[in-house]
Amino acid sequence: MLKVFKKIMEKPITNRPRLRNIEDTLVLLESEEGPDGEKINWKDLYEKVGPWESGLELADKVREVVRGYLVSKFPEIKERIPSINALPDKEVLDALSNSWFEGLEEKVKGKRSEVLLSVLTHILRRIEKRIYTKIIENSSDDDLEKLGLSSNLRTLVTTTLEASVKSDPLYIRYLAYAQLSPKPPEDANPSAPIGQDGKPHTWAELFPHETQFISKKLKNLLKSKEKWQDVEGAGEFIKYIELLADYFSEKDVNKAREMKDEIEMAYADSITGGFPVIISPPTGSYYKEPYLDPELRVSLRTPESRAQEQNFIALQNVIADELGTLGVSQFADDMRQKPIASVVSIGAYGANLTFTAAAETEKDITLFLDEQIRRYDKNLKDFLPMIEISDNAFGDTPVERIEEMSREDTIFHELSHSIWTLDKEAQKRLGIKSETIIGEIAAETISRGLAKELIEKGKINYTQEQYIAVTIAIPLQVIKGRDPNNEYFKAAVYVLNGMFEQGLIEFSGTKIRVKKIDEIFDYLQDNAKKIIALYEDSEMNGEKANKWVKENTTAGKKLQELIDFIKK
Repeated sequence: MLKVFKKIMEKPITNRPRLRNIEDTLVLLESEEGPDGEKINWKDLYEKVGPWESGLELADKVREVVRGYLVSKFPEIKERIPSINALPDKEVLDALSNSWFEGLEEKVKGKRSEVLLSVLTHILRRIEKRIYTKIIENSSDDDLEKLGLSSNLRTLVTTTLEASVKSDPLYIRYLAYAQLSPKPPEDANPSAPIGQDGKPHTWAELFPHETQFISKKLKNLLKSKEKWQDVEGAGEFIKYIELLADYFSEKDVNKAREMKDEIEMAYADSITGGFPVIISPPTGSYYKEPYLDPELRVSLRTPESRAQEQNFIALQNVIADELGTLGVSQFADDMRQKPIASVVSIGAYGANLTFTAAAETEKDITLFLDEQIRRYDKNLKDFLPMIEISDNAFGDTPVERIEEMSREDTIFHELSHSIWTLDKEAQKRLGIKSETIIGEIAAETISRGLAKELIEKGKINYTQEQYIAVTIAIPLQVIKGRDPNNEYFKAAVYVLNGMFEQGLIEFSGTKIRVKKIDEIFDYLQDNAKKIIALYEDSEMNGEKANKWVKENTTAGKKLQELIDFIKK
């Protein structure tokens, strides 16, 4: 392990940062004494997980064990690494145990402490990886079935975890590289970040040790394919893994650029194929946009996650059918044909060290059910009481249905990305920085513009009051947990700001009063049409888009009062 950390700052970073305390992170791997004098070793933590009945329960129990272990080590970590004492304990614990760095974004972004915290998180992810590996190795056929697996997939999953966790040190080294690299040019190659030498480099050229390890491990998966090649979707999975392995070993910058789209398409095909093991590709995260972040995420299509897919596909179809209401029916087929996978994540590595998404979309939509529930679904009920209509709107609505509404909102968001936001010409015209923000605003806005029609036609299972309450509560969650400069925060401001400015809702100091429900639906539709018009306006260039963002994502006085209340 120490060898990995000593390699973090290798060339081609010419002005290498020196990270004090890097070796002190190894305190997480030191045995400690339990309450009865027994030795507690991280290698034995899998024994503390206990029985489980589903993939979701297993994911929760593993995370609880790892967080408990972190909490027991935290005083010593703070003693050995004094710089952590300057950060709030809860935010640090959330960042390390859940990869929720959002609460620390203002304090650590672009600093050496960001790399140091990433190293600590990496150690915890390695501990998690061992726990999952031991559990899968020792699981009965009945327990494997709870994970959507069979015994012939056991080695495939453990080898996949071993390959993927190597994207952690790869990302940590890339993080240091990106912090010192120059600003990307407009035509930058996403697969080849430019270094201090002014030249583009692929990951395989920059970080040969990690990339070759990953590539070889992925290729080794296919050497035993005769054991599982008859599983549903194996053919598509094999083609995808072949491409992914080649991508991590590719040194030609032009070939690497071309392979990005090929990998995204092959990944979407592997989802459609239905293979039970999912490896999310390194094509959806940007620490320094437009450069891709090294990442791999291993997930399983468990029985309970597959059950969610049917509901998501039904929502996908009804929204696609209604796009003509907003004048964008030309996107209906693309939206309808986009593969959707609902999965349980058992290993989120690389860029996932600092931000673990609940869902992601390119040529597909993948929802990570465990992360979605942990990050959003369980917390929605804590924000709904702030909205006065919630008591009557939800009454005896089961908690499970409220949590499902949160999940559905995430799917609405990801589906809305099908309209313009993934269009490369539009992205280029609006400019990378502005379009990143506008794209998230569009995703938060477009499906909401269809809500009234969908409810009136009985296409989605909401009352008008329920939908409005959820539409207000979810942006509050985002505002609570995000930095004001974050694109998701700005999108939340865009959704709520006009409601306050037009007198549709008001904040009393503790509660939000909904005054005009019908007019809120009209407002939501107008908002959606404005965003669509912005993308369709050929005169909307980067300069104008930047001005639009500033004018439309700055909270007014009324909303700012609410933000201050939530943030305190």
